Amino acid sequence: MREGKVDGVFLDVVGGQLWTSLANWNSWSQSEKNAWTDGNIDLVKRLDAKRRAINPFFIIVNNNVWSRNGDTRAAGGERYVDGIGLEHHKASSAWHKRYAGRTFSNLGQRRVIVIANSTSDALLWAKVPGVTHVSNQTSAQYKYPNIPVLPFSYRGDRD
Repeated sequence: MREGKVDGVFLDVVGGQLWTSLANWNSWSQSEKNAWTDGNIDLVKRLDAKRRAINPFFIIVNNNVWSRNGDTRAAGGERYVDGIGLEHHKASSAWHKRYAGRTFSNLGQRRVIVIANSTSDALLWAKVPGVTHVSNQTSAQYKYPNIPVLPFSYRGDRD
């Protein structure tokens, strides 16, 4: 961030709750869930404060939504990140399509990255308002990136 050698960070497994079945989120006590969510919000809040002080053009994106199945506790995390990654959700998911249109940070470098299951789903996601980047990834191993589904486009917010 200080040296300007990278544009930003992508924070995996950061957001309102854990979604992987391995975490067994539903078995956690409410106080454990709240502590995990509050810790994630605190993390992105501190990162946001540092980037605003050091380099406001540094991008922060997390790979998760700031939602907990109707509970609004996690929503506060949205204002500290420039956007999110939506991973392997169908383009027919009305909830995820609405979520892709959220505002996020006020720094003007909004990103909503979608990793789709197929090329056809990636092309559908590319038409969803609020989605800024799409790719497809059919392999759960992520050994190498696929050929881009769409050409790269200039976002206009980087110098």
